[in-house]
Amino acid sequence: KMGSGGKRSFFSIITVLLLLYFITIVISFKPQNNNSNNHEKFNAKRANGGGFGCVACVLIINLVQQYSELHQSSTDKAMKELCTFLPYNYENYCDDFVDIFGGLIVDYLAHDYTPDQVCEGLNFCTDPTCVLFPPRTSPRSKSSNIVPPTIQISSEKLQFLLSQILPISESYLSHTTKHLNQRQISQDAPWEYLPISDNDNDRFSTFPTGRGSHWRGKDCDDSNPFIYPGLQSPHPSLNLSSDYNCNGISGINPITKLSYKSTFCGPETKPLGTIILGASAQAHFEIPPQWITAKLVNSTTYKNLPSALEDELDWPQRSWGTGYQANTSWVNSLYLYLRNRNHCNHRDFQNLGVNGASSNLLVNNVLDIARNQKTDNPALFIYATIGDDVCNPDHSLDRMTTVEQFKKNVLNVTRYLDTVLPNNSHVLYMGLVDGRILWNQMANRIHPIGGNRTYAEIYSWLSCLRVNPCWGWLNVNETIRNETSKRAEELSNVFGEIVKEEGKNFKHFDMAYVPFPLKEVIEMGRKRGIKAEELIEPVDGFHPSQIGNGLIAEYMWGWLEKNYEGWLGPVNKNNDLIRKMFGDQGGY
Repeated sequence: KMGSGGKRSFFSIITVLLLLYFITIVISFKPQNNNSNNHEKFNAKRANGGGFGCVACVLIINLVQQYSELHQSSTDKAMKELCTFLPYNYENYCDDFVDIFGGLIVDYLAHDYTPDQVCEGLNFCTDPTCVLFPPRTSPRSKSSNIVPPTIQISSEKLQFLLSQILPISESYLSHTTKHLNQRQISQDAPWEYLPISDNDNDRFSTFPTGRGSHWRGKDCDDSNPFIYPGLQSPHPSLNLSSDYNCNGISGINPITKLSYKSTFCGPETKPLGTIILGASAQAHFEIPPQWITAKLVNSTTYKNLPSALEDELDWPQRSWGTGYQANTSWVNSLYLYLRNRNHCNHRDFQNLGVNGASSNLLVNNVLDIARNQKTDNPALFIYATIGDDVCNPDHSLDRMTTVEQFKKNVLNVTRYLDTVLPNNSHVLYMGLVDGRILWNQMANRIHPIGGNRTYAEIYSWLSCLRVNPCWGWLNVNETIRNETSKRAEELSNVFGEIVKEEGKNFKHFDMAYVPFPLKEVIEMGRKRGIKAEELIEPVDGFHPSQIGNGLIAEYMWGWLEKNYEGWLGPVNKNNDLIRKMFGDQGGY
């Protein structure tokens, strides 16, 4: 973890990650008679058509091309204008890269090359069979046998870029080497997903991004490890009147001489935190459509780009589990429902969602929970992978998690929870989704990328590049889609087995299982005039959209009220007084 310099350092890390790939591409551009091994080694690493680098290149070139045509401007002018839309830290690098690659891009597009062909020419895409946009038939079009251009790395501009970026990258590599997580439960998950900025090491932060207060309740004193969200009673070193658990309630009643916190939030109110463990669907992964849609791009489009990257393109502050931005359309969450039921629950939430995390990785990720069994409030803990145990980019059903391994993983997590969750906590397992809805609802629809590309064509292109987020479900082959759903159902059944077989074996919590409410959420939307496809994130065509997140939260809360209302605690009769005295309780 970093101290007070974490904010700046994390921003630099994200920038370096984005730029190192491009720098390596440039370094790889050598005259064809050069015998250096660098080019061969790099190409070996970029098998399968260029992977995500190819995807990024095609999306960017397509955006440049469409923006240029839409505004009837030259390609060069379009690139430079798009650079001005980026935040300052990115704009400068964008300008530099346009200086290096711009002339080549202008030349390619002037000869009616498609974005795929341009990116093949720039050596970002390496497999000419993986094509999103069909070749044009214009007389200006050249042969599709594109020869990568020769760029001399001795150019003054490139040397300047390298001199600026390489020291940052060396610092980044040094940092990550020192902070690799040495936990040995799984060799596949070496990272800790904890706040980057956390001066007192209590796993809570005052800074929003970088696993900070967007992910966990905001720390109200980052210099004191005994002050953090979820604490049940104050440390002996603290005054009883202090806001030791950061729920915005503090002070002493001058008449009763009792603290307002003990008066409004006593044991009888049964405060309860919200903790969710899962993957990208729980972290609310989303790529805003306006980022890649030329007609929507303007000077404000990318203003949130730095914070989005620092949050791994996740928006946990708007997720169905721990979202809190109630002023944003369709933001409901289990945390907000609990907080509205009892204002003493303010800020007591943790989102442990990690993009791409299957149950194999959750065995490690659960260790990032911040809960003290002796001093903290109980929590509602939700275990929800939804799809990552059956989803991967590899063209094989054999990569799906087996039933045996899945059960082992879930039990390992649950047993660990019994060592950290306080008494009277609750564990809720959520089943996997039947992801066949993705192909059925989206395949023939037009993707916002433009060019009349359908989702089916996007899915197939990603599969060709081996970066399809779920080859099993986002697949033209119905048999493969069905087999993927069959395994998802088998894994979901494991949760019910564990509740039945092991439910009484844990000391600190009770347990329940809820199937993923796909049909129910679709029906809830239909009654409000919302189409099924609107529940799916439009850019990747895979994750729940903001509307989908809101409806999932609404259904889950209703399900809990109906089946496990005793878990939720009473409605706090002091809520009106808390609002009157403490307003928004410090916000978020």
